Amino acid sequence: MSSEPYEKSNRLARPVLKVTVSDPLRRSKAGFLARVDTGFDGGLLMPLDSYVGLNLQDFEEPSAGFVARSAQGITVKLRSSRGFVGVQGEDFGCRIYTTPILLRPLLGMELLNRWKVTLDGPREELTLAGQGKGRD
Repeated sequence: MSSEPYEKSNRLARPVLKVTVSDPLRRSKAGFLARVDTGFDGGLLMPLDSYVGLNLQDFEEPSAGFVARSAQGITVKLRSSRGFVGVQGEDFGCRIYTTPILLRPLLGMELLNRWKVTLDGPREELTLAGQGKGRD
């Protein structure tokens, strides 16, 4: 079991996790601080410049266009690639999405469901219990 403090900015505290992201062939890799988004069903949603910086566009499936609706009600088209996301030393294969309007990486339920996650607002702390299921 491990705990991570929330990120604090402008008097708001948000749950975050350090992640590493790599392409499916593991030729390029980068680290990010991703906000935890329990409203996002996918694996990782990242800004377009980071996505392109990891050459993930080379691994997109042309027929796999996805449409999503933001919390503000904006409908956006998502691009998608396979890749690996590392969380606390374990790497998991998952879909990595991008859209030009995103500013910060968001970690979604496809990855969070691998642990028992506790979001403790009063303590401003996120806890992951157990080992990530289904190592890819």
